[in-house]
Amino acid sequence: MTITRFITDFKNILKYTICKTFDRNSIKKHQFIRYSKIHQEIINRKIIFFFPYWCYGGGERVHADILKVFSNYNTTCFISEVSPNNGFKQDFVSNSNVVDISDWRITKKSASIILQNVARAINNEPDIILFGCNSQFYYDLIPLLNTDVKIIDLIHAFSGPKGSEYYSLPYVHRFYKRIVLGEKTKNDFKKLYEENAIPSKFLENLTIIPNKVDA
Repeated sequence: MTITRFITDFKNILKYTICKTFDRNSIKKHQFIRYSKIHQEIINRKIIFFFPYWCYGGGERVHADILKVFSNYNTTCFISEVSPNNGFKQDFVSNSNVVDISDWRITKKSASIILQNVARAINNEPDIILFGCNSQFYYDLIPLLNTDVKIIDLIHAFSGPKGSEYYSLPYVHRFYKRIVLGEKTKNDFKKLYEENAIPSKFLENLTIIPNKVDA
């Protein structure tokens, strides 16, 4: 059996606070009805995940592994972008309540509605934990959340000026934890924060967890 130190350490970070998949045609046809009832996907959940894709890829494999570890915690996972293939879709839907919102930016109005409804539902849940990676939807959601919501993200590696590490800069003060995969990425953050006049105290929120390895 393959066991990863990444998954074990990640679970340790979260566990102390932890007390339907939809057809895309249906989503587009009924998007505003579904968005208005989005709280049904969040109510009584303690962990909500936000990932961009379920397609084949190294990052997606890690994300699927994370969902498997927390499969007994009644989680919801939002998929925020259109996947080029169904790669790990079955792994995702087998281990979490997966909600495909990849059409959330069809119009500015639809984007605003889904963000507000998801935020409202999250804000009504006590002790909820959010975890996201490379999802613009996730970062756009942050300013709408109550200050007591625990927000965690994962940065696999820096990907340039359009990457999540830059897009998330306005929300650095909101992160409960930021998970990185090695010392290099932590040093990259140190430089990025310095260049953007972000206080060094926020480097304390960075937690290094080595990437997936075979036991």
